[in-house]
Amino acid sequence: MRTLLLIGWCVLSFACTSTNDGSIAERPIGLSELPLPVHRAGEDIPDAQQIFALSPEIKETLDHKFARYRHDPHDLMFAFRKWMTADDGFKVQYDNTTTYTATETFHERAGNCMSLALMTVAFADHLDLSADFLRPDVPLFWEQRDGIETIGDHVNVVVRENYQRPYVLGSNAFIVDFTPNNRYQFVKRMKLSRHEAITSFYSNRAAEALSLNQLDLAYSYAWHAIQTSPLDSGIYSLVGVVLRRQGQIDLAERSYRAGMQLDDVDPLLLHNLVYFLRFDERHYEAYLLSLKLEKIKLNSPFVMAREAQSFYEAGDYKQALETYNNAIQRANYIHDLHFGKARVLLALGEYEDAKAELNKAKELSTTRQQASQYSGKIAALNNLL
Repeated sequence: MRTLLLIGWCVLSFACTSTNDGSIAERPIGLSELPLPVHRAGEDIPDAQQIFALSPEIKETLDHKFARYRHDPHDLMFAFRKWMTADDGFKVQYDNTTTYTATETFHERAGNCMSLALMTVAFADHLDLSADFLRPDVPLFWEQRDGIETIGDHVNVVVRENYQRPYVLGSNAFIVDFTPNNRYQFVKRMKLSRHEAITSFYSNRAAEALSLNQLDLAYSYAWHAIQTSPLDSGIYSLVGVVLRRQGQIDLAERSYRAGMQLDDVDPLLLHNLVYFLRFDERHYEAYLLSLKLEKIKLNSPFVMAREAQSFYEAGDYKQALETYNNAIQRANYIHDLHFGKARVLLALGEYEDAKAELNKAKELSTTRQQASQYSGKIAALNNLL
């Protein structure tokens, strides 16, 4: 995602000039009170049908590939499974840069977990196979993009014969997961509806646009996400972040408060609201919420990484190494943490251990560019050994 899919919520709010008079926005925002977006689904951004749609070229490819198996569901399942999971089958690369529609993912031959899952489900639909999104039941999944921290979910897909019966993961079913490592292989999974997948698509796109400072586009995607799932507290947090960036301070706070009515212990919502109040110089309110947040023990590994980097720059390599180890214990799937630890180990003269951490960072890299950069660093280190 990062694997498939990134379903991400922005954690950090951003400072801007406040026009708030310091009073608490007592009334949460209603959906009808949100400003209409500049971009509309089906016109400027994909609607639900377009997210899953396959181009005629892709349909022709699938028909040609599986025509001989269509008469027998068992043969079709076997052939599709081999094509999607074997090393010599359908080739795609995991790349967490952008969330694509099903057709875009096919042509890019790359995508995050959500992009790849959407494409897989669209393939299965066209072949009259049954497919469901799955969300592994894992602890909070931390990510960072362009300085914005997110907590996201991973998504993969279970494919099975198109029985007219309730959802089961039987012996003929298989899971498609393009994650570059096996971190989700044995965990419990929960079914994710297509409705929820569409919401995640819009939320991911909103976070991606926000990281590029495309505020109108970010708001448009966030608006469509909240219209799709108005009872999801995390989306109100995302809308609040975007509105804050746009300078709509009162609306931003009311969006946060609406989310709090739905779930007043949502850690990301609390985190965002604490930052909002601090930037608005309402420090006592922020302090009270931060106490509540502390009880939830939301410890960002990126905060630990910044502390480790400070120790590294001060030459305190022992403390830097200990802090990086703590961060990795919190979130061992983040490639940046292993790279930071490798730098400390190099400073300590532990070249073999540093190489091992660089290899781990490469394994966990979430874009093709990152993997290439780590390969170069490993090659340079090999020249020293």
